[in-house]
Amino acid sequence: MVTSRRIIKIARRSLVGLTVLLFGVSAWAAPTGKPLHKIRGHDGTVRALTFSPNGNWLVSGSTDETVRIWNSRTSDSLQVFSGQFGGTRTVAVAPDNRTVATGAYDGKIRLYDGETGTKLREFGDYVEWVSALAFSPDGKFLAAAAADGDVRLWRVRNGRLIRKFKGHRAGVMALRFNRNGRLLATGGTEKVVRLYRAGTGKLVKSFKGHEGSISSILFHPNGKELVTASWDSTIAFWNIKRGEFIKDLKGHLSEVQSIVFANRASTLISVGGDNTIRYWDVRKGLETKLKFVRETGVAVAVSGQGKMFATATFDNRIQVWAPTALQEGVRVGHEVPVNCVAASPKSYIVAVCDDTALVLRNKNNGKKVGWLAGHVEPVTAVEFSPDGRWILSAGREPFARIWDVNRRRVVRRINGPDS
Repeated sequence: MVTSRRIIKIARRSLVGLTVLLFGVSAWAAPTGKPLHKIRGHDGTVRALTFSPNGNWLVSGSTDETVRIWNSRTSDSLQVFSGQFGGTRTVAVAPDNRTVATGAYDGKIRLYDGETGTKLREFGDYVEWVSALAFSPDGKFLAAAAADGDVRLWRVRNGRLIRKFKGHRAGVMALRFNRNGRLLATGGTEKVVRLYRAGTGKLVKSFKGHEGSISSILFHPNGKELVTASWDSTIAFWNIKRGEFIKDLKGHLSEVQSIVFANRASTLISVGGDNTIRYWDVRKGLETKLKFVRETGVAVAVSGQGKMFATATFDNRIQVWAPTALQEGVRVGHEVPVNCVAASPKSYIVAVCDDTALVLRNKNNGKKVGWLAGHVEPVTAVEFSPDGRWILSAGREPFARIWDVNRRRVVRRINGPDS
């Protein structure tokens, strides 16, 4: 049994900056870079982030039923759009760097003039929440998908439905038009990427191979390749004409959240749930550089060419980073920077302190199997109960938390000696 004395002893530990041997593979040094901005303003979890095409704006959507526009360079608040009933799940900015589209949990799409703050129109009657948005390159059309796989094309000027794209039966989380707007790529929880003709809705190709949900899609500027990122921790390249797999990039330890090309597409930049930003040589398929972000959290956004990164965390904060401010990874013997770790005495689960959260991993293969979020300050100590049913965690807050391992939730909060 874990006693209160044991709780206090664990809570007083200070393990910040410690790297521990984990999974028997290589690790990287912890980050020291500071964000350009720390933005607060939302009263709920930020579920959506995106930069405007020119990088001047950062747009955020939250469960507090608002969408906000921020100056990405100064962090000044520029606009607040309320009335996102149920909360916002996705946002997009048109190529004109002015029109903002929002997708909410009420199944509605809303368009705004980001300069004046005027609501332009509202449309859509999706049964499930709007999960992804993408403007066509000319800004005349908007592709929108829902959590049940309902993908539609809308005319921006009047909000009229143009067509539906059939094939998906589950949530679509990523959409992308190709350079000339004639093709639309879709992907989501079915682990399949589908390629459609935007003008007719005809399915052209299906790409299968990922073992996890599709999180991000890119068209290579050469127009011949499609690049997909997945929650299976890999990035895949596909030949569009033949519909064949070309190669994959492996290195992330958990989900790949976002990808973007840089340096005339000779470099691919990826942001992962393992709190790393990785740079890849596209031709060689090799990782060339790794940088750390202290926490990627719930949502991430990457500006064009990877000049800025934005992350949203579970305590409603948004942080904007410049790559030059982030420390590059240095091999020290492990694969993730951690403050503390504990292994279950009764199962395969290992709990790893990941800033303000606990990541549960399979100790046999290193894969993420769960996520415990609730701490506001960094977690510095963790321990399993002898029967493996409970996890005790503590950090810089004046109390510890007890978690139900199976239900992945807090069951009790215990005050520390100073409370």
